[in-house]
Amino acid sequence: MQERNYIGSAHLSTSGCPIKDTTMSGRIALIGSQGYLGSHVSAALGHAGCRVVGINRRWHGAPHDQPAIAADMTQPALTEAALFGIDTVINCAAGPPLTHTAIAMNLRNWRDAAPGRALVHVSTLAVFAGHGGVVTEATAPQAHRLRGYAMAKLQTERLLTARDAMGDTLIIRPGCIYGPGSKPWVDRIARLIRAGRLGDLGKLGAGVCPLIHVRDLADIIAEAAMRPLPGLRIQHAVTAEPPSWNAYFRVLGGLIGVEQPPRINAMTLAAEAWLRHPAARILRRTGTDTISPSMRSLFRDQTVYAAPASIPSTPLLNGLAEAAAAFLAAVPTSPAPA
Repeated sequence: MQERNYIGSAHLSTSGCPIKDTTMSGRIALIGSQGYLGSHVSAALGHAGCRVVGINRRWHGAPHDQPAIAADMTQPALTEAALFGIDTVINCAAGPPLTHTAIAMNLRNWRDAAPGRALVHVSTLAVFAGHGGVVTEATAPQAHRLRGYAMAKLQTERLLTARDAMGDTLIIRPGCIYGPGSKPWVDRIARLIRAGRLGDLGKLGAGVCPLIHVRDLADIIAEAAMRPLPGLRIQHAVTAEPPSWNAYFRVLGGLIGVEQPPRINAMTLAAEAWLRHPAARILRRTGTDTISPSMRSLFRDQTVYAAPASIPSTPLLNGLAEAAAAFLAAVPTSPAPA
C-alpha cells in the first residue's frame, strides 16, 4: 500500500515501502531519476545499497521500492521542502534552458545554506561546441560560440562555481550518451541511416564522436555521489578512443542491417540541416527526425576531449551491438533498404 504525504505541492510517495521516518538523512536525492540517464544512475546506486530518493517534476510510478517525490525543482520553496534532510544531491534534470538555470540556482542556494552538503551536477561537453583542438578539464568554455542548451548548461556551471560558492560540487561533463534506448544518439541516428539520410559524410563526418556509454556514465556519477570529495571540481566523461562520426555511422549501420550506408554529399547534408530547420519543431511533433545545423557542425568538429584514464569505458562494438539490438527489437517490422 502506498503512503502519500504532501509538502506544499510536493508529493512524497513510495511503492511497497512506506516511509517510516520524516527526514531523509543519509539518503541521496536524484533529480531526474525517471529520465534516460537518471534511471541508470538510480539502478547503479540501488545495486550499491544506497538509499535513493527520486525526484521528478511528474511521477509515473515509483521503481525499486524507492522513495519518490514529485516536485517542481525550479521553485525555491519546493526545492527546500523536497531536499529536507538530504546531504547529497545528483542533478540529472532535463528540460528547456530556463529549467536548467532555475534548478541550478536553487541547488546552489541549498548547497551553500549548510556545511557538509555535496552536489553532483551533470553538465555537457557541448559547452565546448566548435572549440577545436585539445580540451582539458581546465579549459575555459567560450560563451560567444554557444546558444540554447549548451549556453544554459554553461550558465549552470557558472552559477555553481562562482567565487562566493560554497560546499562540495563535482560537475561532470559527458559527451554523447549512447546505449540501449538512447533516443538522440542511437535511435534517431539509426532511423536516419535506414532512411538513407545519413551515412558516409566524407570530410563533413570526420569529426570526433565523443561518446560515453550510459552505464559507464551512471557508474561515474554514482561513485562520485557515494564518495564526495571536498571543493569544486570538473570531470569530463568520454570514451578513451572515440571514433569519427563516419565510423560510428558505418558500425551502427552494419549492426542494424545497412551494410553500406550511402555517401551523403555536402549539398544534400546542407539541405537536411538548413531547409528543414525552420520547421524543425513541427517536424519533431509529427515524429519526423531532423538533422539540425548544430548536429551538422558536430559531425565535423575536431575537438578532442581529455578525460581521466580511470573512467570506465565499454568497448564501442559491444556497446553499439547492445544498443542496435534494442533498436531492432523496438522496430521489428521496419525493413532496412536494399
